Amino acid sequence: MSLEQEFELIRRVPIFSTTDPSMQKLLAFSSDRITYEEGQVMFSAGDPPDSAYIIMEGEVDISVPTPKGPLIVNTENAYVYGRFLGTRYRNDSNILWILGGDRPADGYEDLWDAMACGIMDGLGYRPFFTYHPIGSKSSSAWLHNAGWLDMNMLQSCHVFLDAPNWEMIRTDYERHPRKPVLDGEPNYEDHPIDPFTRKWQPEYGRFSDYDVRKQAYRSVFAGACGYTYGHQSIWQFWNLEREPINFPVPTWQKAILRPGAAQMIHLKNLMLSRPYFTRVPALDMLPDIQPTPPIGNVEDDRYNPLRASHPVAARDAMGSYGLVYFPLAGQTLRIDLSLLRAGITAQWFDPRDGMCHDAGHHPNEMVTFTSPIAGPDWVLILDADPG
Repeated sequence: MSLEQEFELIRRVPIFSTTDPSMQKLLAFSSDRITYEEGQVMFSAGDPPDSAYIIMEGEVDISVPTPKGPLIVNTENAYVYGRFLGTRYRNDSNILWILGGDRPADGYEDLWDAMACGIMDGLGYRPFFTYHPIGSKSSSAWLHNAGWLDMNMLQSCHVFLDAPNWEMIRTDYERHPRKPVLDGEPNYEDHPIDPFTRKWQPEYGRFSDYDVRKQAYRSVFAGACGYTYGHQSIWQFWNLEREPINFPVPTWQKAILRPGAAQMIHLKNLMLSRPYFTRVPALDMLPDIQPTPPIGNVEDDRYNPLRASHPVAARDAMGSYGLVYFPLAGQTLRIDLSLLRAGITAQWFDPRDGMCHDAGHHPNEMVTFTSPIAGPDWVLILDADPG
């Protein structure tokens, strides 16, 4: 790189942009251009303070060792960074702010408070905030009472089949003050089943569109305000030219057409086809259903038939409709229709294609239903007669 090119680079650095041009040229002349490999340490705490670095290309982390691990930010620079982001995106009103990034907040609550305050000060208004936690945790574990947190987010993760996200949703749904909640990182479609606690082999399997649907419908019927679909190849935009992370297939260009991705629209359409804000969880419609057993040892409990067969129900608080998710084909459940208004028209909703099939007309009393043998999973729609 020529001296003129280095001078032009330095001139563009904000801290030097107003410096006298002769000083900028002196800086360019006296500077050394150094290239570092990924992961190489530039300097360490305690080194002589004889240099200043200007990052012209790439990214760096500034990491401070602490008893809880490396500390990259503190409350002061978290606020500054938040204010920088808020100022930068002040005119973009379509942003939902998600702090965390797959991280615990235990012991760092003040840091996230500072970053949120910085964002708000930079924006000049109060935006929508949530927090992305680590696996098997919810933001409510640390931040439920934070004034800036508008919605709880949980991560049911990619280790267990049928991870009971419906229980996590229900727990957060019942907290006070009331805040919406959703599963922000459930099992992704085509994600290897637990590549974290064991050396994964293809015979261990991957999460399918069926696994995606089970987590989606059960979490929403348990009280979630929505659901996050994910795919193992799409989040990393994997293709044949990129280094893979945790065995992605297929390439992201093909993954956008996977069945689970296409089927999420049917859940959305179903939930918006009936009154949304009066929908409540309906444990009381399923009198024979026992609480989900807690997850045990990872090796022994990646699959549990009680979790796999667990149904979840939702209903309108005014009694106009009910929804019951049957995760298995040929599954028989007793359903208490007395919680709905008299005269119930039932339909079987296919979550694969969004089509409905007649299931008869029933009085509002205890009625036994058996899901169709195809599927495997179905939603029973129960609509009360108008009046």
